Amino acid sequence: MRILAIFFSLIIINKVFAQNVNPDYVDGEVYVKFNENYFQNILDKSPILDLSTIPIPHNLLNKYKVREIENSFYFLENKNTALQFIFRLKFDKINMVEELLMELHQLDAVQFVEKIPAFRTDCTPNDPFYSTQFSLDLINAEQAWCIPNQDSSEVIIGVVDGITRQCTFRAEKCIING
Repeated sequence: MRILAIFFSLIIINKVFAQNVNPDYVDGEVYVKFNENYFQNILDKSPILDLSTIPIPHNLLNKYKVREIENSFYFLENKNTALQFIFRLKFDKINMVEELLMELHQLDAVQFVEKIPAFRTDCTPNDPFYSTQFSLDLINAEQAWCIPNQDSSEVIIGVVDGITRQCTFRAEKCIING
């Protein structure tokens, strides 16, 4: 019974946190760049915009269950850049992403719209010469790449060959082996 409960728990966790539509893109989010003349008066107010102020018809917002639109580059000091018109639109109808992209692209207010790539880290090196670099195996580099988030004081982030015992740069952090 306990194994069955664990099995179902893992399935539920997988469904909640998995990319469901396309593993290469973030589910339920797209980038939208609006034409400059549609947004001049509301850019500086907040990173999260009131849905009633954006130039997207409300029936479209309701159809795809748009829940939030965020200015992706609100933190920029130079407000005279095209980046200020790029927004992250978050929606709940994740299986309808292609239809949403087409409908948004047809709007005069929208310059472009695209899916947001999903970024992940990988413990498997993609260096074609990895197999010839015997020293990485000697220092257990592959195991270090797969260490989950830990206290940074416990992780060595670099190996420097040829350092002397007279290390003065960050001497308290230098580890000399040998």
